[in-house]
Amino acid sequence: MLRKSWLLDTKHCMATGGRAMLVASAIAALAAPAAYAGNFLPNGNFQTPAPGIAPGTIVSYTSPSGGSTAEPQSAAADWLMYINDYGGNTVTTELVPSTFPNAPAETLMLHVTVSVRDSGLVNYTLRNHTGVLFTCVWVYINHGAVGVGSGLEAYTEPNLILDRQGAWEFLHVGNQGTGPDDGTNTTVIYAEPSQFDANPAPVTDFYVQMATLNASEGACKPF
Repeated sequence: MLRKSWLLDTKHCMATGGRAMLVASAIAALAAPAAYAGNFLPNGNFQTPAPGIAPGTIVSYTSPSGGSTAEPQSAAADWLMYINDYGGNTVTTELVPSTFPNAPAETLMLHVTVSVRDSGLVNYTLRNHTGVLFTCVWVYINHGAVGVGSGLEAYTEPNLILDRQGAWEFLHVGNQGTGPDDGTNTTVIYAEPSQFDANPAPVTDFYVQMATLNASEGACKPF
């Protein structure tokens, strides 16, 4: 299920997708993210482990030969793993103690590694939401680049790609489903190739602390 994208901007932050609406570039922040009210994403703060999976347990998925439409459970409840290829690539996930500055004690974050682009995490909302919505995702990239976006099921692709590494950043972007016949019920956090890494790593490696989807453009504040 290839979700094509094209690049619009330069250096560290790039908008993608034909109808995507860029709201803000990714920026660094020094305060822990709040639990934003009205978040449509179940377990958007990654604090609930998957049933039967203790924090610190690695949960991985390798796509079979010939490809698959399977989206198995990650280490975090409500977040699924997706691989966009024809077999042999892997997504790994693990809930680990947060390194976000000023994060409360015992806060968790999700560690993710992905071996192929346009693959990673998928979250489905409990119902279809219409109108303009805003996706906010806090990430720390070790290697590679990360794209985020929200839309309607298989039509969802990253709206914004970040490739700045070594710092906590947030990506804040409008959804794709803004027409009267469109909707939004899917959010993706995907590995993407870095356009500015002279020696790209074979595996994209990142942490994610918070993901929100709601109707408020101002709901992506770091406080």
